[in-house]
Amino acid sequence: MGCRPLVYKCKVLYGNKCLIRHENVEALEIARPGDDCFLLCCRRYGQYSQLYPNRRGVPVPNTYCHRTFRDCAPGRCFVQSPGYPGIYPRNLLCKYRISVRRNLVGLDLAAFDVDGLRCDNLLMCFPRPVTRDPVRCPYDSVKRLGTSWKRGPIRAHHVDAVAATQVYDGPTEDFPLIATLCGRGRLKSNIVATGSDMLVTFASSPAGPLLNTGFHFKADAVFDAGDGEHVQLRNGTCLIERKLSGPAVFASPRSWYPVNTTCSYKFTAPPGELVRVEFLWFRVERVTLCEEALRIYDSLRPDPRHIVTKLCDTNKPRTEQPRAVFESTGAGLLLQFTSRTGSLDGSSISFGFEVRHINAAVYDNRVSPTACNRRFAAGDADSPSRGTLSVHLGDLGGADQQAVACNYTFDARAWPHGRVQLTLASVFETRTDHCDLCPRDGRVEIVAEARHERTTCLCNVGRYRTHRLVSTGPVLQLSLHLKPEWKRLSAAALKDRLLEVSFAFYSDTRCGAERLELDLQGSLRFPAVQPPFRLSHEFSEEVLGGGGPLYCRWQAPVLSNHDVSFRLEGFHAPSSNCTANYLLVDDVVLCPNPPVTHSVLLHRENILNAQVRGRPHARSSRNSTHRSCCHAVKISRTYSQE
Repeated sequence: MGCRPLVYKCKVLYGNKCLIRHENVEALEIARPGDDCFLLCCRRYGQYSQLYPNRRGVPVPNTYCHRTFRDCAPGRCFVQSPGYPGIYPRNLLCKYRISVRRNLVGLDLAAFDVDGLRCDNLLMCFPRPVTRDPVRCPYDSVKRLGTSWKRGPIRAHHVDAVAATQVYDGPTEDFPLIATLCGRGRLKSNIVATGSDMLVTFASSPAGPLLNTGFHFKADAVFDAGDGEHVQLRNGTCLIERKLSGPAVFASPRSWYPVNTTCSYKFTAPPGELVRVEFLWFRVERVTLCEEALRIYDSLRPDPRHIVTKLCDTNKPRTEQPRAVFESTGAGLLLQFTSRTGSLDGSSISFGFEVRHINAAVYDNRVSPTACNRRFAAGDADSPSRGTLSVHLGDLGGADQQAVACNYTFDARAWPHGRVQLTLASVFETRTDHCDLCPRDGRVEIVAEARHERTTCLCNVGRYRTHRLVSTGPVLQLSLHLKPEWKRLSAAALKDRLLEVSFAFYSDTRCGAERLELDLQGSLRFPAVQPPFRLSHEFSEEVLGGGGPLYCRWQAPVLSNHDVSFRLEGFHAPSSNCTANYLLVDDVVLCPNPPVTHSVLLHRENILNAQVRGRPHARSSRNSTHRSCCHAVKISRTYSQE
């Protein structure tokens, strides 16, 4: 049985059978799978259409093709062009008003062919892909016709008008325009409005080629997963502003927004409190090479001087325990999401964070050095991410006749690419890397874990000076050494604080993931970019930013009892100074901008660090017989600005 859409109309679909009612004929026929009529019914009405009689919308009285869709749910709303899946007529203006009961309304573009072929000769015609460029989808006649609801086709008198589909972020054309669509194919994403209403308009040219089959959208509600409050565009602004009274969870934009959108999260803590942000999840939905990013400012304004970090698809915060934590130094903190690309269905990076206020008094960590040894570690319950350590001369009373040796360790190894920042205010005014030149009666030594980093010393009592140090590794050890003659240092010093240290732990997210997920072989590219690849020196400003020198350390898993080979294909740095910029593979130092390709072979007996999956990090010695599933080799890269 042949099936011509103009002669047969599909009325009801029962499972795999389609009942066909002939026009002007009372008899019914049954179309089965494989028949043209069955395929027509399936594409137009879907399965079990008797359960959803208004699946294709409710026609608006006294109009030709306007329809309304209410309380859309999965499989219940099919937004289709007239005659779909057949060829749509010319000279039409159709409006589809869509609403859901709550949450957001979304459109899934199942099929789209609007002005996809604009030629009369099929042999010389090529389809053009779906485009969102309004210039390629002009329909001035539609705008001029406004919201006319006349019965029958609306006449358009512009010869150059073409068919196009427009989607509005609301029930009328007075709301923002989300997208103008034409062409053939599918979008890479759905379309999600910022509310529960949406308007779709469809206009066809008065002189169309009668070659295109129109569109088929599936409308649905985007339900709230209960993962926090999402920021979204409303009334032209994208802002969340809160005065904190307790913990709260906030998330990334999940609805559409235009190009060059900026969304801000502003948090203010009560007096005497600080703002603390902890990331619960951070997923990359699509790669944009930081065209969409989240910046954190230690301020309520986007001041570059107060930027803490920039998070994007190549710089992700740690979401496993211990999670990445960012804290303000004052009562205000700003998180700013920026997008240069725009989106139809939310941001390319899906993130959620918990924000709360904490008492600033926990950072007044005054320690009397009677025991004279203390360890501060990132991630410890009793050690915050920053604090102060004060040593007064009066605290050392009773130690007049003996030498003083106080050791304070600052350990950020629990964080990926952990770093330690120290600000020391003391009576020692001279800072030097040549500790042998310092007097022996009193000095401060700062020893780093990095094997190629020199020990820094503070000595020579004089004016009260402030020194700032940032580690290139995760551990710094501060030692205060005073001989029994320390009372003779200076009369002025006896009346003042001997040493006051402000410390802060942070994770250098510029380095990316610390552990390389490799199998038998793999590669490390830094910065992490996608093709087409660019030279690293082009990223110097983006990578280094305002965070100072860069020190990255990666762990590469290798097979047990196997050698490992590294091949350096390129190393570009701002300068060829190998003292300031170098790549360290085990004990082998590789300098930047090499004229040839370097290869480094590490023998199995020289791999010192062993790591067993599911167990804490353990250290083995040379020629170890420790059995493990994988080994770890530290690859360190120092990258500084001159």
